[in-house]
Amino acid sequence: MVSERRRYVRVSDIVALRYRIMDEDEVVDAEKVGSPHFGSQLLQLDNQLQVLMPRLKEWNANVGGALELLNQKILVISEQLSEAPLEDSVVAREVNLSACGVAFPTKEKVDVDDNIWLELVLRPIHLRIVTTGRVVGCEESGEDSEYPYFIRADLTGVCAEDQESLIQHVIRRESQLLKEQRQRREMTDEGSP
Repeated sequence: MVSERRRYVRVSDIVALRYRIMDEDEVVDAEKVGSPHFGSQLLQLDNQLQVLMPRLKEWNANVGGALELLNQKILVISEQLSEAPLEDSVVAREVNLSACGVAFPTKEKVDVDDNIWLELVLRPIHLRIVTTGRVVGCEESGEDSEYPYFIRADLTGVCAEDQESLIQHVIRRESQLLKEQRQRREMTDEGSP
């Protein structure tokens, strides 16, 4: 039995997604794909604040609590921004995501080694990542008549800042999923005689 060794953690997530197949002569440099969005900056600042928060609360509980509330307020505002209507060609769908790849359902069959242009908007902080990828697989999903195929692609045009933001997003999402799983298990254990 051959096991596939993954380079990064993978999680299921719902993201806004737009993609297109690139022409063979279309060459896209990672620097030209898209500039980092305010969501990646917000994510990095939030991570830095999370490191400082315990020390702030230890130093002054009121100041630490106030800053934590202010940070939550900023995140709520950014989440509301991400709820804005998306363009018709951007579809929110469940994907399998890592820092180096994405897999998602689609309406069309594509060929392995096709190059694709991707725009991903990760929620709740409206982190927008524009990149390119190379299709490593396209199979029939067998589950959804609206999206009968499932594309797997390696991300090839991710700038270093966006890749770091993807890593942070995936880790947070994994932590959130594990927390939800633990809470469900605790609720089940409490309900059993």
